[in-house]
Amino acid sequence: MLFRGLIGRLSILLGVAIGYITAVVRGEVDFTAINAAWQEQGLFGLPEFHTPEFHLSLAGLFIPVILVLVAENIGHVKSVALMTGDDLDPYAGRAIMADGLATIIAGSGGGSGTTTYAENIGVMAATRVYSTAATGLPRSSRSC
Repeated sequence: MLFRGLIGRLSILLGVAIGYITAVVRGEVDFTAINAAWQEQGLFGLPEFHTPEFHLSLAGLFIPVILVLVAENIGHVKSVALMTGDDLDPYAGRAIMADGLATIIAGSGGGSGTTTYAENIGVMAATRVYSTAATGLPRSSRSC
């Protein structure tokens, strides 16, 4: 509340950083796990990689999640269609396939599943910029 601008927006992050530095100076932070990892792996290390495995017994845990993500994806396509005034229903299947492909690629590297994000749709609604190409244009070429 005391600061304006960037420092005011980052006050929680600054508070955590200052608190951590204070705890380190006072000797309240235990670095034994970090030292053990440092001695075992050095400064840089890679995670242990595994090939993907399929376990049918776990499918019941993930099928509900997939149904929710499909519904979310279709809802996002419908939202963009309402904002732009275009009929995007023919592209809903492509959007779901692209989301699935991105999740397969992410999972193959050990990452988490991907999804569309309503936050991005909110930015599109606020700025009325509906093209992803706008992020790659020089600043003088952008229009809102």
